[in-house]
Amino acid sequence: MSAISQFDVVDNPFPGSRERKPYLVALQSDLLSRNLDTVVVAPLEPATAGAFADRLNPRINLDSSEFVLVAQELVTVRQSALGRPRASLTSERDRIIAALDMLFTGF
Repeated sequence: MSAISQFDVVDNPFPGSRERKPYLVALQSDLLSRNLDTVVVAPLEPATAGAFADRLNPRINLDSSEFVLVAQELVTVRQSALGRPRASLTSERDRIIAALDMLFTGF
């Protein structure tokens, strides 16, 4: 199985959280993903699920629906638990990096 790429979107493989957070986004660098059996991901949650901070939780359109990246809920997952990518959010790179900057530096 090939390594997942940064900003790839996969279906959430965990039944306990899948309904509320149907997708996960790979966030770690491709340089690390090729050499580690784990990948850092954040969930995508429907934008209608609540109030979210604009910069910390950027809105993402996927499959004609609006989601938010829940940057503050990072988790590490074994790559073998993740399915094939269904989309890429590379076009949202700047907003995702800004969310991570906000999370880790406050700016």
